[in-house]
Amino acid sequence: MKNTLMLDEVCQQISQDNAAKMFGWKVRTLQNFVLKQHQEPPEWQWVKGICYFQLSNYGAMTYDRCILTLWQVAKSQNDVSIYLNAISRFQSVVKP
Repeated sequence: MKNTLMLDEVCQQISQDNAAKMFGWKVRTLQNFVLKQHQEPPEWQWVKGICYFQLSNYGAMTYDRCILTLWQVAKSQNDVSIYLNAISRFQSVVKP
């Protein structure tokens, strides 16, 4: 039997409202960022299924507080390796 991880076992899910508050943004600003993040260099873009989750096309989005915090720290220090390492660590936990 294969072990199945639940989302809350590998990340700290927060609502869209709380994610926006983390950055001092309005919810609409957060939504625009996610939609237009292709304007960011690829290494700084948020990864769907790691940084944020949407269980259906019409479902509410949730965000991983830990990954977004590390993204914010990495941005403030202009050190993308902090963010990329967080993504890599997340992937190592969820992939067999």
